[in-house]
Amino acid sequence: MRRVNLTAAQEPICLTEQRASGNNWYNLPGACKQEVRHILNGLQDGLCIYCERPLTQAHVEHLQSQSAHDTNTLDWGNLSLSCEHDFKSCGHQKGSTALPLLPHQFPQHYPYRVLLDGTIQPRSPDQQWNDIIEAVNLNGQYPPDLNLRSSREARFSALFEQLVEPPALAPDQARALAQDFWSQHGYPTTAISALEACGFIPED
Repeated sequence: MRRVNLTAAQEPICLTEQRASGNNWYNLPGACKQEVRHILNGLQDGLCIYCERPLTQAHVEHLQSQSAHDTNTLDWGNLSLSCEHDFKSCGHQKGSTALPLLPHQFPQHYPYRVLLDGTIQPRSPDQQWNDIIEAVNLNGQYPPDLNLRSSREARFSALFEQLVEPPALAPDQARALAQDFWSQHGYPTTAISALEACGFIPED
């Protein structure tokens, strides 16, 4: 997970109008939902708000759940896109669990690091960062989810090999390579972690 400014783009006019009329997400017109998805996809670089996988399938995720916060189902800053897969992680795993911090509230772009084995780990010792990992199951606490860690491990290894392969890269070249890598494959936190493992300092 990384910091994502979910209000960097203007909310769709249809969402503003529907919220003013007292409507909710369930009854929102389909065309408006599609516009919301399109804008969120751009803000998130086409990646899941939680695990950073490319969004081949996705649902609109309410960061503060609809069941627990039924009065703000159309709040622009509460909407994001989460991946849609057949195993428990991300939005489906979170359910109505309240996250201690939302992605746009993160104090730094990359509050987590990925280890060589694909495990994701908070940079801060504050328990709230571990609570977020557990809430959305980013470390695969159930057998069906182990492929999430494996995916990060594979991408870490692939980028690491490119970064250390001769000839030696200048810092700007290494950062550009990491940026290009996650633009193609997703998992930006993994790319940043591989960059750091090779001794390069990423730009925040």
